[in-house]
Amino acid sequence: LMVLLISTFSLYPQAAFPLCPTGWSEYGNRCFLFQSTETDWATAESYCRQHHTDLASVRSMSENEQMKGLVQSAGEIQAWIGLYRNSWMWVDGSNSSFRHWRASEPNGSEENCATAVHADAGQWEDWPCSWKMPFFCNKNLSNASLLASAEEEAL
Repeated sequence: LMVLLISTFSLYPQAAFPLCPTGWSEYGNRCFLFQSTETDWATAESYCRQHHTDLASVRSMSENEQMKGLVQSAGEIQAWIGLYRNSWMWVDGSNSSFRHWRASEPNGSEENCATAVHADAGQWEDWPCSWKMPFFCNKNLSNASLLASAEEEAL
């Protein structure tokens, strides 16, 4: 069975095996889920951690553009991301130094959570964490998930 899985996996391109669950968008080695339910930042973080992995970290301009497209296609303007004011760290612990702040941001001493305003070229702003808006969850793809997808497809 393992030989079948390995040979099946090597014969077909990655696209033959959907790696992200239904409703998620794959980009690079990550899956993003846009949740249109409007909630405060802490509830969004809790939801992502309970059901998925974490609020989304943004590691590059191309990921930011991907997320911008998802927000716009849902008819929304902005969404919470996993960046918070503690030296502006990512909640998932990633060490990405990518930032895309609007020129005057971050600017509020009571605005401790970040949102990506996709109507404004995807630039980020800091907002009070109690405000309600849609949000992004993300999870990383790993070799284990690739093999699991190949096993499901082979069965």
